[in-house]
Amino acid sequence: MLDVADGGASSGLRGTIHRPALDADVLDELEDLAGTSDLIAELAEVFLADAEIQVTVLEVSLAGADSARLAHAAHQLRGSAANVGAAELARLCSLLPTGDGPLDESGVALVLSALRTELSRVRSAFSERVSPR
Repeated sequence: MLDVADGGASSGLRGTIHRPALDADVLDELEDLAGTSDLIAELAEVFLADAEIQVTVLEVSLAGADSARLAHAAHQLRGSAANVGAAELARLCSLLPTGDGPLDESGVALVLSALRTELSRVRSAFSERVSPR
């Protein structure tokens, strides 16, 4: 796994915007399980609100050099993103440090910038998915 602490951030960020923001198969499966398309709209609302909070926690953790808190928030966001089909967002979270060691502040800041951009793409993709057709 690439880790900012290992100097892998820049190589792990290449090609980020060439992947779909959301995996339609994952969303279709969730919709099929629920039996309604309303679930995706609710899921998007809850996920996006929580993702904003987690990214803010990541930023605050970086500013305070709190590597444990940063690792916990990255883990939470990675799992949530994977569950809703935001694979690229989940992958970016996996580039963040996972332990209590010292932070590579510039590397983490680079990943956080990419996370913000990807979250915007996910928001747009959800908007397209749930908008009336």
